[in-house]
Amino acid sequence: MERLITNLDTNLGPVIRDQLDDNFKKLQTGVDGQSDALNKQIKDMLGDVPLQNQNEVTQARIDANGKQYQTIKTRMDIDQATAETALVEGRDTSTEVKSARVGGNGTVYPTLKQRIDNQEVTMAKNINDRLSEISTVPETFKDLATLKSAYPNGKNGLFVTVDNGHKYIWQNNQWQDIGIYQSVGIAKGAVNYDNLDNQAKNLGSTLFDIRQSALNKGYYQYLPFVFEFGSLDSSNGNERDDTQQMVRSGFVRGDGSTWNFFDNEPNLYDYRLLSYNLDGTFNQMEFDWKSSDGSSLLSDASLMYRLTLTTKDQSNAMLVEANQAVVVASDNDKAPYNPMDLWGSFDYMINIGAGKQPIIVVEPNKDITVTMPDNDLYYYDNIQTGFTLQSKSSVRGQTFTIKSSQILYWDLQTNTISVAGIDKSRPKHNVLLANNIWGQITNGYFAKFVKDWGLFGHMINVAGNQQPAFENVGVNALTINVTMPVSNLFYYDNTQTGFALQSPAKYQGSVFTLDNNQLLVWDLDANTIKVQNVGERRPNHNVLLANNIYGKITNGHFAQYYQMQNHDGYTNAKGHHVTATSQHKKLTSFSLGNTQSMCFIGDNLLTVRGTPIDHSTYNHMILYDMNFNKISDFTHNLGHFNTVDYNETYDTLITGNASDDLEKPAIYLVKDFSKLSDGSVIQYDGNNVIKINLFNDQSQAFNSNVGICFGETEYIAYVSFANPNTVKNVGLMGTIGFAKILLGIGDNDLSQVTDGWGTFISDQNGYNGTAKVIQRFYGENLGANQDMTYFDGHLWGTFSRYDTEFYKIALHSGGKFTLEDSYMLPNYNETTGAFNQLESEGAAIWKGNYYLLTYKGAINAVPINGKQLGNGEVGTKVAFDFPTSQTPHVTITPTSATTDLYVDAIDKTGFTVKSVSNKVGSFNWYCNL
Repeated sequence: MERLITNLDTNLGPVIRDQLDDNFKKLQTGVDGQSDALNKQIKDMLGDVPLQNQNEVTQARIDANGKQYQTIKTRMDIDQATAETALVEGRDTSTEVKSARVGGNGTVYPTLKQRIDNQEVTMAKNINDRLSEISTVPETFKDLATLKSAYPNGKNGLFVTVDNGHKYIWQNNQWQDIGIYQSVGIAKGAVNYDNLDNQAKNLGSTLFDIRQSALNKGYYQYLPFVFEFGSLDSSNGNERDDTQQMVRSGFVRGDGSTWNFFDNEPNLYDYRLLSYNLDGTFNQMEFDWKSSDGSSLLSDASLMYRLTLTTKDQSNAMLVEANQAVVVASDNDKAPYNPMDLWGSFDYMINIGAGKQPIIVVEPNKDITVTMPDNDLYYYDNIQTGFTLQSKSSVRGQTFTIKSSQILYWDLQTNTISVAGIDKSRPKHNVLLANNIWGQITNGYFAKFVKDWGLFGHMINVAGNQQPAFENVGVNALTINVTMPVSNLFYYDNTQTGFALQSPAKYQGSVFTLDNNQLLVWDLDANTIKVQNVGERRPNHNVLLANNIYGKITNGHFAQYYQMQNHDGYTNAKGHHVTATSQHKKLTSFSLGNTQSMCFIGDNLLTVRGTPIDHSTYNHMILYDMNFNKISDFTHNLGHFNTVDYNETYDTLITGNASDDLEKPAIYLVKDFSKLSDGSVIQYDGNNVIKINLFNDQSQAFNSNVGICFGETEYIAYVSFANPNTVKNVGLMGTIGFAKILLGIGDNDLSQVTDGWGTFISDQNGYNGTAKVIQRFYGENLGANQDMTYFDGHLWGTFSRYDTEFYKIALHSGGKFTLEDSYMLPNYNETTGAFNQLESEGAAIWKGNYYLLTYKGAINAVPINGKQLGNGEVGTKVAFDFPTSQTPHVTITPTSATTDLYVDAIDKTGFTVKSVSNKVGSFNWYCNL
């Protein structure tokens, strides 16, 4: 049995309670062990005598705890073993045991157990006696002096003084303060800013400044890299706590998007980034010490990352300073606009419904006068919880003059509205109301009353795609011809009750020419549409339709359509702007001629050149392997070949035959395509060609943009179509929608059903020349369809006339399509910087990762999933198609019997794979760009 605690704490409290509890447990354990051993010996000695036939023997088999043993002998053997063990231990500790039998008062006990039993009884009595003297209800006194006066020699119990709320006990012959008895709750609103200590003020200010910094950079927030003192070993990722000059962050998991690093203190700190696997094991150092803005990383969602900072001058780091010094923003959190422009989202708090809005006038000298609303401005800050502000009544109706390069702003700290220069510093908490850039308000809360002064966008027949068209002409293409919609403009002024206006019919289809620095304005007073110079005073009631700033429309109601058609700042369904990408790889070194479209036939690529729509001449279809060795060369006279696609199930090629000439749109299906031999001629009216005329009444399409590709199955196809009312000289408006069609197969004649097309051909095992429209999808006005394909639940297509843009298009069940992703290759000469009018062709998905299209006379591959991939052989260096700015993490998958593969050497240009057993083999690989 374990030794008992004998030196007990004489002060009643938690210590003696713990000591007594420990002694009780030891005693119980010792007694149970001895009893169990004795019972076993007894049971073993008595053997298997039935219990119901025994008296004393039966009782002897049961120990004090009620535990039964089969024999008395078993019980006695256990007791004997316990005794012998104790005897052996006793021989070694006999002196200690004998000494322990003597009590503190000199009493000698026959056995140690008797002393412990006696001591427990005595202690229990003392504890009960002492507890009976203690009251659980404290006595209350005014203060400590009053308590001492009442009980100068102390008293058992708990006592509380009112003046400070503390509790006291009598201990060591004096009154001891043992802390607050009960604290008073903090009432809501009882703590204000002045009550906070400096640390709390600094923390709140820091967090607010960090969030404001992210918004100013165009991100909703920064990634949660929060620093503590310490460093990270760049060789193994281990933590080290040996320095005050460095700080390190916690783990932040990658999100698969680009991370942008901003060093706000480049003269104070350098930063380093390390990556780890999700199990916490070290992966690699992503980049070494850096400073200044501009670093970026395509994060890997299968990795975690940590930052470490070091001071440049080896001085001690400051945590508050470090947490603001280096910040990281993910493109996932990038806003389609600068969120600080809408920092105070309070527009619904201005009484717009009652017409209480500012009056804004642009003077001939480019000054802007702003007359404040006749109602207060109300501000609610959704960043600082509960912060609200109402502008002073003294600014109601007040007029401010904003000269060029000045701003009008609301100082939220002093609650004043003032004019200042653009280059002047503003208070930390402010709202920009308006600016003046050469006579135009381009930013600020009041800008919406200029840009959207007449909110009539929904009143233009967008559903029928009656939109304006634009054409850049003249020297350096700085002049813009604006062709009005072939429909009236409808205006309803929601600031003047009931005021509505319809533009005259004479403007339908009219062409207005805007030179540089000219405007297209709708004068609501005279109901005329006219061109005027930027510096001219506009009518009091007008709507700006378009401006021309160096060959681009940057403002006015028509700007949204210009952006759609010219993709200058186009936003896709995710709110991301179309951006030019330099990540494209030229696959062919030879000229493709006038290749119109392409598709994959198995693992090989078919490129097609078009012919005249009257089928009078022939041109080539060429089948290449992906090393671009020619496999087959066919000739055909099928027509323009706007698009092409292939279905393996029915071994059929499909094409949308369309051109810039008016022709009834049609699709052609070429049967048994894989059976054609090299040199075969495909005749448009041959036995293996099926023609299906589209849009029987010619009311649903303008032929210049008809294209087709197979869809989810061999029965489904998608047809692109254009605006039927558009004439050629409008500027080729381009694709406005897609029709999902069901292709007739076998004896399923779809020509006679609603929205049915074609002429039924009997005795066909495959396609029978008929089709039916299942659903139409409308959306943004795209460019001319140069080719399209269906992949991964989306349409992918090259839609352009003079640039190199392609889209990933989502089709929604409600009959709408949106651009889920948009890509544009540089449409300029990389050497001279001169603008090129390029028309890219083709749309094919290679390896599920690369979009193929023609670009500058060659086939180019563009990565669409943020990755590059391929295959390789063990021992042979794999060169990256797209060399990276930093060493990437490569994932390899064996494709042969040799599976013990590892990446042996890797840099920014490529890598080599080896086998542990030095065998040959092959593998697939991928890495993030």
